[in-house]
Amino acid sequence: MYEKRYPVAVEAEGLRKRFGATEAVCGLDLTVAAGSIYGLLGPNGAGKTTTVKILATLLARAQVWEIVRAAAESGSTVLLTTQYLEEADRLADRVAVIDHGTVVAEGTPADLKADTGRGTLDEVFLALTRPAEGSAA
Repeated sequence: MYEKRYPVAVEAEGLRKRFGATEAVCGLDLTVAAGSIYGLLGPNGAGKTTTVKILATLLARAQVWEIVRAAAESGSTVLLTTQYLEEADRLADRVAVIDHGTVVAEGTPADLKADTGRGTLDEVFLALTRPAEGSAA
């Protein structure tokens, strides 16, 4: 059982998620201390990924990005994959745009915007991966 010596960063009580007739998460209780590394262990289909998705959605994304930035600033390397391009624009030092299994552009967000003449990474992404859509503006 968790000892309440440290502040709680994540707490869930009775967490449930159902996909049709399948209950993927069945009343899960979880308490995670701030500043800890907490492992979720279990076989495939145990509900680990579903639990993390639920908790990540419930936690403020801003807090997650603060943690990512702090990890990078402390010397950790972070490989970020996201469809939230505005967040990648703020967080990533460099980005690679991948399309059909190939890197079609790589550089800083500012360089990619300048090279394509676009104002946002969303527009850069469209210009590089869907030229017909990206050119209509």
